[in-house]
Order: sequence, then C-alpha cells, then structure tokens
Amino acid sequence: MAARYWVGNGGNWNSTTKWSESDGGPSGASVPTLADDVYFSTNSFSLTNQQVLIGVPAECDSMSWNAGIIASTFITLNSTLTVYGNITFGSAIADFDGSGTLAIIGTGTLDLGGTSGNGFVRFRVNDVTSVVTLGDNLTAFKLWITSGTFSAGTHSVMNCNQFLLDGGTVNMGSGTWQIVNAAPDIDSGTLNHQTASLSIYLSASSQSVTFDSNGEEFGAVTIQGAGTGNLLTIADAPTFASLTISGAAKTIKFGEGVITRSVGPITTSATSGQHLLRSTTDGVAWTLSSDGAIAITDVDVMDSTAAGASAPFTATESTDSGNNTLWNFYSGNFASVCGVPAADIAAINAVPIANVATINTV
Repeated sequence: MAARYWVGNGGNWNSTTKWSESDGGPSGASVPTLADDVYFSTNSFSLTNQQVLIGVPAECDSMSWNAGIIASTFITLNSTLTVYGNITFGSAIADFDGSGTLAIIGTGTLDLGGTSGNGFVRFRVNDVTSVVTLGDNLTAFKLWITSGTFSAGTHSVMNCNQFLLDGGTVNMGSGTWQIVNAAPDIDSGTLNHQTASLSIYLSASSQSVTFDSNGEEFGAVTIQGAGTGNLLTIADAPTFASLTISGAAKTIKFGEGVITRSVGPITTSATSGQHLLRSTTDGVAWTLSSDGAIAITDVDVMDSTAAGASAPFTATESTDSGNNTLWNFYSGNFASVCGVPAADIAAINAVPIANVATINTV
C-alpha cells in the first residue's frame, strides 16, 4: 500500500501530473489504485475554485481532505469513484457535481467535515462487506443501498432526491431524513428506523410520487411542501410513529385493502384548500389507524375506515366525500357526523339540531 498526494491545483484524477509520492512533492507518481491512500492537503492547491475531475472509473483505499485547504475546491464526478476505506472531507470542499457515483466498498466512516455544499451526485453502498457510518450530516442527490450496512448515527441525510434500499441494512439513527420531490423506495433489505424522523418535502408542483414502504416501520413522518397539484401514493402498509400532513393542498392515495398505521398522533393542515385523502382505487376501502391524538383539519376524505384506539376520527373544516366509516366531519359550523345517532346530539358548535342539514347515522 502506498500514499498518493494530489498536487498542482485542479486537473484530472487519471493524470500522473496530479499525483506525488510525498506531500507537496514532485508530480509523476502513478495514479492511485485500490491499495493506495489518497491525500489532499494544503500543498495541493494554491488557487481558489479548483476542480478535481473524475471522468473515468477511479478507486483508492481511503481518501482524506485535510483542514486548511483553500476554499471552494470541488469535485466533478462524471464516473464512479470507489473507496474501500474511510472518507474524510475538510470544510473547504464546496461541492460534488456531475453525473457520477461515489461508492464505498469496505468498512469505513464518511466524515464530511461540515461541508455545506450540494453534496454528492450519487452515493452508493453496494458490497456485502461494506459498513459505512456517517461522521457528519450527508447531503446526497441520490442515496442507494444495495448491500452492506449504512448507519447514520446522530447525523442527518438532507436534500435527497432518491432513497433506494434494495438489499443490505440501513440504520436511520436519530437525525432527520429529508427526501425532496420524491419518497423512499424500499424494495428489500432491512430498515431500522430507530428514532429518526422522515420528511417528504414536495417543493415542485404537479408531481406523481410513490412511497414504496414495503410494509416497513418509520419514525415521525411529515409530508409537506409548497408544491401544488401533487399526488403522493403510499403503497403497501407502513407503520409510522406519527403522521403529519401540511403545506399546500395535495392528493394522497393510500393502499386499498391495507392498513396505514400511526402509532402516535395524526395531524393535518393545509395552507389553502383541502388535502384529498383517497384509496388507490376509487370505491375500494382503505384504512387509517391511530392510537394517538387526532388533530385533523383541511381534508377531503373518501372510501376510508378509521381504526385504532383513537377511532372515530374527527375532521374539522373538512369534507365527507362518501363511503367513510368512523369519521366525523365538520365544515364551518357543521357538515355531517358519521356513526353518531341524531338523537344523541343536542347542539353542535352552538347550532340547534333543527338547523343541522345532514347527520349521517352510518
């Protein structure tokens, strides 16, 4: 195993003019292999806004960016960089860009050193022996786990446009996982939600997004964002520690014939209009279950059965679009009450019973 030091400001990874056998030494060393440790130091760059370009498949054992490197250095990754050990970045790293993939094979810690840029284009753990532990918050455009183990610990995964688990194990830790204009895609493998929270943030408009939960358990889940006209389909039968729906009005479809369960509270609100809560197939029942506090407002519900210790559910400023069971709906002073005999209701929101237009006794 040898050490390779980057020299001479920006350039191509696969050029021997960029590599030295010593820190700040002469160039001409061979391009790193999987057996070599790679170092970027204060002697690597004398200019700002330098680019390390990876245009062909590259590899190394470990990679370290030392503190004190001139700011605004970035990596353009247009191929695959495979690292077999630890990765440590200094805070001077501005960004990863390009269309390539950073893959970790082996056991190591990914420490971003407080990097606040846009993060990785694609980050992948794809070897059965890989054990990757975050040493800092991770910003990744796409996060793919196809084997091995990925552990977030106390750190967060931010601004991620795709989270795919297709084998291996993900330990979500205790931070926040923010998925933007997308939702988790859990095909196979093991997901340990631990105490992490999940935020599905729909900032763009008129999207169709599917949350493939594979029936897994998640922590506190928030569906939010200012994007309008969005459709989010929650497939399978997930379990949430709690469920919050907020932001711009959107359509959320729940799996027909299965139970979407929130162990804790369900809270909904909309900045304007109402969220449409629907079955994946109109006319076929879907079930929403909760054992926690219910604070549901600004929804339009159809084909739903409320279940769990908190049923029946009360929805204020909401619409009953039919075929609902164990739901009580209020719009303005009063719209309808499902499952409560009319004789048991003397007045609702100070409106005399004679003035109530509709009482559903189903």
